[in-house]
Amino acid sequence: MKMHMKSFVILLLPFCISSAFAYKISIYTDQPDEVKARDVLNSFKTTYPFSQFEIEIEIKSVASASLNCGPRLGNDRLIGCDTQDITREAASRGVDQVLVVKDNPNYGGSGGSVAVITSISPSTMMLHEYLHTLGLRDEYEYKASEAVNYCSDSYSGPNMAMIEPNPDGYANDGAARGQHMGQVPWGEFIKNETLITNNGGTKLGTGMVNPNVHATPNNTNSPGRLGSAIGLYEGRTCKNANPPKATWQPGREASIMEFLDAGLGAGNEAMVAKILESRGVRRKEAPPESVSTAVNSSIRRSSKPLDQNPEVNSESPRNIAK
Repeated sequence: MKMHMKSFVILLLPFCISSAFAYKISIYTDQPDEVKARDVLNSFKTTYPFSQFEIEIEIKSVASASLNCGPRLGNDRLIGCDTQDITREAASRGVDQVLVVKDNPNYGGSGGSVAVITSISPSTMMLHEYLHTLGLRDEYEYKASEAVNYCSDSYSGPNMAMIEPNPDGYANDGAARGQHMGQVPWGEFIKNETLITNNGGTKLGTGMVNPNVHATPNNTNSPGRLGSAIGLYEGRTCKNANPPKATWQPGREASIMEFLDAGLGAGNEAMVAKILESRGVRRKEAPPESVSTAVNSSIRRSSKPLDQNPEVNSESPRNIAK
């Protein structure tokens, strides 16, 4: 498989030896000018918490035949690729994660172990799809036909808990915590003073997710501090399941897992950072206060709302960004 590679690298060298490592991402694209791939690179470079880790990103230009992408399941927006060859080639070069930007005039993409977006789609769609790769779930409301496939009891993920409240309620917030905190993946980030119940401690939930309020995109070097406290907020993802299933999310504001113009939200930021650290990805050393905190980049050369349809690539199905 003949390929020509142009690599754009984001990497701050460590100040000390660590057992953790710089994480390597390769963006494969057949778009001649690579514009969308560069947009994707910049999105990772400037979005917290990715911007706080030593993540090396390259852009690799390949022929369309190498990607073998096309519509899946009769849906022009559901773009999947046969990724076995490129993932094998990437692994031989020490790449940890492959992403694909397909030169295609139709909006769309897919998630799974290799996230795919088209060149007409916003770069934030790649963040959404890559968060699926890390295990995060869609937060938008599934249609009944989708809920059949996705709203199983095992649908819980880093940003989604499936908890059926006690029909008779709870004696108090402490009782609810004792029963359910082990079911909340982000439970360690819920402060003691943040209730996970309402109505005097008798009803489960800090509150409800408000789809009309979006989490603010975070392009700073610190965790998001705008919006609600991390808690247990009732979502709508599986309300159309039969029977309806209660889903819970870390924040009151809708995140990028529902709307591509939204940020991750504080809860999802915390969980993504935890996942990266669990994989041994190294955090950047904090520079002295007198030194600019801007992320350096270098160049190394060698060769709308989310669409609520199931998405798929050659390895793992997910749901396409809305």
